[in-house]
Amino acid sequence: MQVENLISTMNQTTDSILDRMNIQSAAVVINQCDHFEWREYRKDGYPVRFFDCNERGVGLSRNNALMRAKGDICLFSDDDLTYFDGYALQIAKAFEDISDADAIVFNIHSKNNQKKRYQITKVRRVHWFNYMRYGAARLAVRRESVLKANISFSLLFGGGTRYSCGEDTIFLHDCLNAGLHIYAVPITLAEADDSNSTWFRGYNKKYLHDRGALYACIYRHHALMHCLLFLLRHKVVWEATGNMLYALSEMRKGIRSFRASKHDSKVSAKELL
Repeated sequence: MQVENLISTMNQTTDSILDRMNIQSAAVVINQCDHFEWREYRKDGYPVRFFDCNERGVGLSRNNALMRAKGDICLFSDDDLTYFDGYALQIAKAFEDISDADAIVFNIHSKNNQKKRYQITKVRRVHWFNYMRYGAARLAVRRESVLKANISFSLLFGGGTRYSCGEDTIFLHDCLNAGLHIYAVPITLAEADDSNSTWFRGYNKKYLHDRGALYACIYRHHALMHCLLFLLRHKVVWEATGNMLYALSEMRKGIRSFRASKHDSKVSAKELL
């Protein structure tokens, strides 16, 4: 069972990122920069395909990597991770032990405690009520399962797109909607340096607006209710913005923005016919 890292990064001028991340498996690297180039070689005995792409967007980066992947198990990787020795063997064993798993989420340790990631303490199924706590950088999938279900990352959500976050949530949502089996296991694969997030700038207007748009995308007509539930569960979010009504108002603007963009897309499609 071959594990393959699918690495999303930007503006790399060498392949030193592979050493910095301690990559110990096959890898596909999507390096978003200002030109197009491709090279293939072996590093420490593992096949590496390194793509320089003149484009932007984390969803596009992950889709490009998944489209070019060859491994049985694909591990989505961000460039701020440093993997622990033996991580690929642990991933392969987890999929062997849980034979019906189409996807597994693992633990990541935050190096400087800048980000409070949910820590998995026991093996459990991931369901509708708990899937939103996991990000793509801790997710491994059976490539065939995802391809057969025709699942990919949103090009509208995530770093470098209109809405700054949520592409991983939508991906997991689509996996569950397709009937794929997702598990969480208490294995820590890597350490993350969260000191310089590329998208998170605090619980500000942009965060609330984009979170509202995300709920409009996945919950449709129930988006407003889920915005309210989110604010009730996460007091720190609306306290950082001043008051809860203000935070809810900004999230409603995000809902309207997403719904308006869908309407605009339909009008444009009709005009082309």
